[in-house]
Amino acid sequence: MRKRVIYTPKGRAREYSSLALNIINGCDMGCDYCYVPRITKKKKEFFHTNSVHRKDLIKKLERDLQELKEEGNTSLIMLSFTSDVYQLDESFNSITRDVLKLFRKYNQPFHILTKGGLKAIRDFDMYSDKDWFATSLTLFDEKRSKKLEPNAATPLERLEALETAHKRGIKTWVSFEPTIDEEETFKLYELSKDFVNFYKVGKISGYPSKVNWDKFANSIAERMEMDKKPFFIKYDLRKHLKKDVSEYKYHKEVEWQKKTYLPSWGLVVLR
Repeated sequence: MRKRVIYTPKGRAREYSSLALNIINGCDMGCDYCYVPRITKKKKEFFHTNSVHRKDLIKKLERDLQELKEEGNTSLIMLSFTSDVYQLDESFNSITRDVLKLFRKYNQPFHILTKGGLKAIRDFDMYSDKDWFATSLTLFDEKRSKKLEPNAATPLERLEALETAHKRGIKTWVSFEPTIDEEETFKLYELSKDFVNFYKVGKISGYPSKVNWDKFANSIAERMEMDKKPFFIKYDLRKHLKKDVSEYKYHKEVEWQKKTYLPSWGLVVLR
């Protein structure tokens, strides 16, 4: 059986998407807290300075999308987990549009999670009403952000990209993961809530943190519930909640957990 470029995420990554596609190996965002070098057993410096295009990606992707279409699989596909589709080095970013053209050709829904900020706007014309634009919001303080995420877009640029997407009728979501400073997270929430449709909130993995998780988990859930903002508390954080997530009207389980598997791929599709 040939190796596919669209795959089913495992573990905690599955809380983000049932299917995923990484279009580049490596990522030059340089985030100090990045978990990918650890799981790929690469040194951080090497991982952040040696991005490469995946060989024959477009050809392999088209075959995967064709098979998904034949099997009736209309699951959202996430771009990307182990890299960013809008890197600092622009030579890597042209392939993103080529990938999205294929998604449109096969009418396959996607969601993009990026720290690329305003770079993403160039491709907003490729989105359908089934697609989502998302960004990770970690810190509002630009100096702290620059230190921990040296090549990512500034927090204000990421907020502007979200607002622009919203104004164009594109559905938006935000990843509050990693959570580095709870006060910064609340500030980012207040600044973004008018143009964000959905929030996913988690902790931070393998990186020092002084966050009071009990306090943060309950206060962020109560705030979003009060504001009637749909949200999802990831499993590593929800254990800190005082009550079950089912008691929150606006807590929404990720839709792919309610889907069934196709035997040929082991992938999830709508019932």
